[in-house]
Order: sequence, then structure tokens, then C-alpha cells
Amino acid sequence: KEVNETVLREIKVLCHPILESHENIIGFLGLDFHEDYDDYNVGWPCPLMEVAEFGTLDSFQYDQGQLNELVTNSLLLDVTYGLDALHKCNIIHGDIKSENVLICRHKDRQYVAKLSDFGLSIINPDREGFHKLIGGTWLWEAPEFGNRMSVQGLKQTDLFSLGLL
Repeated sequence: KEVNETVLREIKVLCHPILESHENIIGFLGLDFHEDYDDYNVGWPCPLMEVAEFGTLDSFQYDQGQLNELVTNSLLLDVTYGLDALHKCNIIHGDIKSENVLICRHKDRQYVAKLSDFGLSIINPDREGFHKLIGGTWLWEAPEFGNRMSVQGLKQTDLFSLGLL
């Protein structure tokens, strides 16, 4: 059940009318099902995404070594634009980290960074209530991660993680 909820959140974000064509959100191509190796009668849903030719930001930095300032600034702006689009659509990513930023080929410039992995996202949280993040990655979490917080507080946790990139 938890896997299906995670995949459903992922698809909801990727198919959002504003986000589905956003340059800094990874593209959704469709859905496939993978067999469960313990029970061949079970198929697990698996979203299919556009190809990230250069891998994750984490692997890209490792492979490229020291990035020049222009590339670094461009990729950071890409991630910022993607996160801004999510927040304007009232979606909290909840797990911003270098492994969830994919580097793709760009038609006009060499690289473009795209946000991915929306399985822990909070979609349309009640603006008046207080919420807890669903999950995350310990080293990338804001200090207030485990607390209940407003929508603005949730967005700020994404911004904290963005600052760590």
C-alpha cells in the first residue's frame, strides 16, 4: 500500500498541468509494472521518466570534477526554478538532495537540471493546518524536520535543503 501511495504521489506531481511541461521537472513518459520476485502474480507500478543523460547531480559532480561557475550557477538556477514552480502549485517536495536532481542534455545550452523523485511530496496541504513531512534524507533535512509546521514552514524546509546543494 505504501509503495502505491508513493507512486501515486509521484504521478500526480508529474502530471500536474503546470508541471508536466516545466523545463526543470523531469518528464513523465508512462507507467510500467515490474514483477515481484517473491510473488509472480504481483506487479509493482514503476513510473517511466525521461532519460537523464548525465545522471544525478551527485554523480555529475563526481564525474565532471570541479564545475565552472557558469555551469554551477545555471544548474542551481534550474533547481530553484523547479522548486519555485512546485511551491506555486502548492506542492512540497520533501526530499531535495543531489540524488533527486537529474542532469539532462539541453538543446540550447549544454546541461539542464531537473527535479525528480516526488514520492515523499505533500500535495495541496491545508493552508490553515499544521503538517509533518512524510520522509526525507537525514543529512539533507532542516533542523525542524520532525516538527508539525505550517505550509510556509514546509516550503522553508525545501529551501534549507536547496541551500545544501
